[in-house]
Amino acid sequence: MTAPVLTIHDLHLSYPARGATGTVHAVRGVSMEVGAGEVVALVGESGCGKSSLARAVLQLRRPDAGRIVLEAPDGPLPLHELTGNALRHARRWMQVVFQDPYASLDPRMSVGDAVAEPLRAFGLARGAESRKRVAKLLEQVGLGSAVASRFPHELSGGQRQRVGIARALAPEPRIVLLDEAVSALDVSLRAQVLNLLLDLRRDLDLAMLFITHDLAVVRAIADRVAVMYLGELVEVGFRDTLLRSPRHPYTRALLDAVPVPDPARQAGRTLVALGGEPPSQESVPRGCGFANRCPLAEERCFSERPRLRPVDGTAVSCHLA
Repeated sequence: MTAPVLTIHDLHLSYPARGATGTVHAVRGVSMEVGAGEVVALVGESGCGKSSLARAVLQLRRPDAGRIVLEAPDGPLPLHELTGNALRHARRWMQVVFQDPYASLDPRMSVGDAVAEPLRAFGLARGAESRKRVAKLLEQVGLGSAVASRFPHELSGGQRQRVGIARALAPEPRIVLLDEAVSALDVSLRAQVLNLLLDLRRDLDLAMLFITHDLAVVRAIADRVAVMYLGELVEVGFRDTLLRSPRHPYTRALLDAVPVPDPARQAGRTLVALGGEPPSQESVPRGCGFANRCPLAEERCFSERPRLRPVDGTAVSCHLA
């Protein structure tokens, strides 16, 4: 791994439960790093805390505890401590691409104005210089400068997502967070956008935290994979190692849920079957959060919480790995 651009240490984030007096423990003790020019895929079921982690990194939701440090060109920025103008200026170095390209653009703003907005917000360019940089950004994402005068309703879903990527690149960030950024696109457009992101990663040495539930996307774009369950990381490792030899039963179950296109191979697979439902995040279990669904669980799993530890090239949070 290259030198870390983003370092997260023992991060906790909770919300008041809707319509109740309890607390939703969305992120519980997460520690991870994203290196320069590296794509880390954060995967897991809906509701496991992936987007909450992204919101904490972006400081859209202040964490309850933990540290988040971003390496900016002028030195490390402790995002968890910053407020006001200091936080506003720090946000130049971390940008986001949202899931829905239809909802993430203002329908009343032209493409050129949307891409130029970060340049104005951070005082980077105005007037002719801004228009020049917008044209370059649109060329960079494969749209062409002529698109600047068009409005979102005149573009396809794939084109809109490219506009979102151009907007994220405008302030020259160190890291981009992509929250299910291709899930709303059809398969052919998804491949095009993923290839674009890989080219940008290479050309700009750009770090990316890619949040997804789609393991096909993970195979296409990730360098490393972090698997999340019930607000915790249960396995972290290099893509090929983790996908070839998963060590955590939950990672194995995620991979088993993806069908193989060869009927003979599919019929010969030995699959891990999961029963039950994930525990409520309002009443987190004392031991392993996955124990009530795990086919291998033993008494220790229900009473003692496992911690991430190195096992054969990955880090695994499992007593039995």
